[in-house]
Amino acid sequence: MKCLSCGEEIPVNSLKCPKCSVTIVRDAECMACGKNIPGQAEKCPECGVEIIRA
Repeated sequence: MKCLSCGEEIPVNSLKCPKCSVTIVRDAECMACGKNIPGQAEKCPECGVEIIRA
């Protein structure tokens, strides 16, 4: 996966980009409808439920 901020390749289990230190947000599954939610989304694209990230 590449960093959306600087384009650097990010190791699989990294929490931050090794080059620019931006926090990596991974895709998730919506708890309401079960659809995939892209990492940078604020709402589920399928059902519109707001995303709460830990």
